[in-house]
Amino acid sequence: MTKQEHDKLSEERGQTEIILEEMLNEQQYSFSILGQEYYKKVCEDPDILISNLSDYVDTVKVSELEIAKLEEDIKGMNRLLKEPLDLVCSKCGRIMDPNAKYCSECGAQLEKEEQDINCPNSHILE
Repeated sequence: MTKQEHDKLSEERGQTEIILEEMLNEQQYSFSILGQEYYKKVCEDPDILISNLSDYVDTVKVSELEIAKLEEDIKGMNRLLKEPLDLVCSKCGRIMDPNAKYCSECGAQLEKEEQDINCPNSHILE
């Protein structure tokens, strides 16, 4: 993976984490409404079947599936971001062996970039 690909994937992971956070907030809201409605109905009539809450239950089920997919996507991105970066010749653009010191195409001396894989949220979904 090149530095540019690494940076792009890192940005995509950040955006996916934001979407995941929004979905978790929406799910929490649905749980809150579900609990409030259930409490109201049970207080009115303890023997009632609460069929009108099925929409909230369905919403929560759908969000759980979407959240699980986002979590898997983030795990995959984290795995990819931990892989070493490809060594690319700055003169000719050829991808080189990570241990090479000189480009086999143009002979230029290769400079290795430090890979920053420390994300403030790296503890999430590892």
